[in-house]
Amino acid sequence: MIFFWSVLISGLSLFAGSGLALGAALGLTGLLLLHFVAGGITFVAVDAV
Repeated sequence: MIFFWSVLISGLSLFAGSGLALGAALGLTGLLLLHFVAGGITFVAVDAV
């Protein structure tokens, strides 16, 4: 039973860690697109958050 909980907790930690990294990368990509492609309108995204 201890093995089950350790596998479950480690798996959830792995998914949360990879999701955090993916979310940060996508957010940064969006901000870069707003800054360089959309003419520097990054402040709109920052104000929305």
